[in-house]
Amino acid sequence: MHLIDEANAVETKRHHELIEEMLDCQAKHQNTKTDTLHSPSCHRNSSQSTSVSSNSTTTSSFVKLPPLTDTECTLLNEHDGCTKCHCFYMDHHSQNCPNSFPLGKGYKTLTMADVLAAKKAKAVSKPAAKPVAATSASIENVDSDEDISATVAILPHSSNDYTSDSDEDWDVSCHEVSHMPHHGKHLIWNCQIHSLMGDFLVKTHALLDNGTYLVLIHPELVDQLGLKKYCLHQPEPVNVAFSTEKKQTKLDHYVKLSLLSLDSAWTSHLVKAIITPGLCLPIILGLPWLECNSIVIDHAACTCIDKIKSYDLLNPPIIIPPAPPKPLLHEQIKIMKVDKKLMLSELMMVCHDRIKAKDLKPEEVKEFDVAGAVCKHLDVLITQEQLDT
Repeated sequence: MHLIDEANAVETKRHHELIEEMLDCQAKHQNTKTDTLHSPSCHRNSSQSTSVSSNSTTTSSFVKLPPLTDTECTLLNEHDGCTKCHCFYMDHHSQNCPNSFPLGKGYKTLTMADVLAAKKAKAVSKPAAKPVAATSASIENVDSDEDISATVAILPHSSNDYTSDSDEDWDVSCHEVSHMPHHGKHLIWNCQIHSLMGDFLVKTHALLDNGTYLVLIHPELVDQLGLKKYCLHQPEPVNVAFSTEKKQTKLDHYVKLSLLSLDSAWTSHLVKAIITPGLCLPIILGLPWLECNSIVIDHAACTCIDKIKSYDLLNPPIIIPPAPPKPLLHEQIKIMKVDKKLMLSELMMVCHDRIKAKDLKPEEVKEFDVAGAVCKHLDVLITQEQLDT
């Protein structure tokens, strides 16, 4: 409402300026006529002076509209604007524009702020869009009294609800919209399960889906793990989304499921997983599992965090094993005593072998070269003296 009020105020001010200019012209014209009637002898001179004065007045008050810049033309072309009246989001062009050119006096260059203001004003004045019909799980249909237990599908009431790309309101240009992806990335969690068929954990992967109202598991994985099957008190009917044939499949068995992270640092609560054939993944974790484990999913950041334990399932922390503890002083002394005994025993053994060896010759030791050592030391002194100078 504030934006509409501002637009109306600008339009009213423009109308007042036009009216004032017209009144000024009419007053000047009447004055000219009066002067002409009072002095008929000077008709030619007065008419000439009147025309000159009116032309000079009109020329002085008139401000020429500046031409459109390249930036203004780009904004008008990208946001359904008219190059004649300089308005955005209009249903006409300059050839059939019912409006006049804007005044040159006080004209301001078009900017992105003008585009946003025009867009918001149009959004406020535009009627609300038609509602859509959405089917969800376990919702009772009022018209047909049928229990709809199917995968969620959102459908419009009629084909008129679909809008083309040209009718969409975007804050960015059409070129940027065309490069936006039309599908997202699945959130798949690599986990492991306790198996009753063996002593080792079985690694698998599950789909985190906050749009599914059930926790589903594939029958092959159930047989591989050897999980005990339980019967549901009431079979769960499900339908396939986007299916033309209304065929319901009743699921009547479930298993008790608990999952672990690959580093075994996080364990989920026990939930009921309904055995469902034909799944795209071994496990689909729906809303019951997410609610039971207090899971918060951030699709943009691709995180799945347990808000109680602050553990991210999709980005687990790197676990560094702790350093071994330093032994105490008395333990170090014991280790040193053991090492000393081993060293002495080894030394005694080597010395005993050398004593008993008959052909063992004494080791030749080279005599110390005194002259060579003196010469080498003199060279070092001379070099040092040269470096000092």
